[in-house]
Amino acid sequence: MRDAPHDQGPILVSPPLHLETVTNAAAFAALQPHWSQLVERAANASTFLTPEWLLSWWEAYQPPAQLHILTVRRGDELVGVAPLMIVREKRLAIPVRCLRFIGDGSSETDHMDFVLREDLQDPVRAALLDAMESLPWDLAVFSNVPEQSASAPQLMAWAERLRYRREQLPVACPVRTLPDSYEALLATMPSRFRTSVRSTRRKLSAAHLLEFGLHDDPAGFPDALDTLFVNHESRWRARGQSGVFVNERRRDFYRRLTQRLHERGALRFFFLRLDGRIVAQEYCFAHDGIVYLLQEGFDFELSRQNVGNALRGHVFEYLISQRYRAYDFLAGVSRHKLNWADATPNDVTVTIGRSNLRGWLGFQAPRIVEALKDRLRPLRDRLRRFSAGNVPDAAPEHPES
Repeated sequence: MRDAPHDQGPILVSPPLHLETVTNAAAFAALQPHWSQLVERAANASTFLTPEWLLSWWEAYQPPAQLHILTVRRGDELVGVAPLMIVREKRLAIPVRCLRFIGDGSSETDHMDFVLREDLQDPVRAALLDAMESLPWDLAVFSNVPEQSASAPQLMAWAERLRYRREQLPVACPVRTLPDSYEALLATMPSRFRTSVRSTRRKLSAAHLLEFGLHDDPAGFPDALDTLFVNHESRWRARGQSGVFVNERRRDFYRRLTQRLHERGALRFFFLRLDGRIVAQEYCFAHDGIVYLLQEGFDFELSRQNVGNALRGHVFEYLISQRYRAYDFLAGVSRHKLNWADATPNDVTVTIGRSNLRGWLGFQAPRIVEALKDRLRPLRDRLRRFSAGNVPDAAPEHPES
C-alpha cells in the first residue's frame, strides 16, 4: 500500500517579468516615483542612476537622441531600468546609430549602469540584454560602468555570444576612504603636503574672517550657482581660455539638478568665505554614505593662498564628523586629486559593434584615425624640420650713420 503524499502547502510562483520601452519625455518623467524606490534597493546604486539626475540632464541638454528606456516589472513593481538613448553620430562622415546611457556625452555622468533590484539583478539584467538586441543600433558605447558591477563582464559576454566586436577600456576614479578622525586622515599624507594643508588654514584664519558652510537654502541657490560659475571660469580666463560653464545648457543642468538633489536630501554644496566673500566652492552630492565631487571652483586671484585646498580640508573634516564612508573624486586623474586620494578604482567603458557595415565602421573608426595619424606623423615631423631649417636669418642691425 502506497503512503499518502505529504502536504507540502501551496507552491509560490513569482510573477513573470514584464518588459516595456519608454520613448517619450512625459513617460520618462512619470517613472520617477517608482524609479526612485528602485534606486533604494538597487545594486551599485548612486546618484547618477536616479531619475533626478537623468531627467535634469535630459531636460537641460535636449540631445539629438531618441529615448529607449527599457523597464522591467514583476507584477506592479519596477525591478529594472536600462536608461538608454540612441544618438545619431558620425564616424568618418558616415551616420551611425549609437546606443548610449542617458547622461553620456557631457563629461559629467560617471558610474553609469543598469538600475537593478539587487536580489533580482541576474534575471533582470538578462531580460534587459535580450531586449537591447531588438533595438535599432549599430554601435553601443556603455561609458563609465563601475568595475565592481557585474554589468561590464555581462555585456562583454553578451557581445561575445552574439559574435559582436567588443572592447573594454578603464578610466581611473580616485577615491578617499574616510577614517575616524581628521588627524588620522592627515597622518596618511606625505609630510610636506600635510604641513601645507595645516599652514594654509592657519594663515587664512589669521589674516581673514574665515567661514565654512553649506548652501542649503533654496532661495540662495541661484546666487550660489552664479558664484560657482564665475569662480570656476576665473582660472580659465586667466589662461585666455573658456571653461565648461560658458555652455548655457550646462548651467541649466546645474540649476535643475540642484533643486532636485536638495528635495531628495542629497545635495552637499560647500563654500569657503573670506571676509564675507565666497572664494571657493565644492559642488557635491551624497548617496549611501559616499560623497561625490561633481565640480569645484575658486577665485583664481587667490590661488597662491591655496583656498581650494583650504576648503577641501574643511570638507573632509566635516564629512568625517558626520561619519561618511568615502569621498569620490569621480573620473580622471590629476595631481590635486591624488594628493588626497588613497585608492584609484576604475570605471570601464564597454564598446560593442554590431555585425553590419555601420557597426564595423563605428567600432573601427577610432582605430583607423589613429593608424592614419601614426602613418602621417613622420611626414609631419619632416615638414616641421624643413620649415625650421628654412626660416631666413634676421637681417643684421646696422647702426644709424
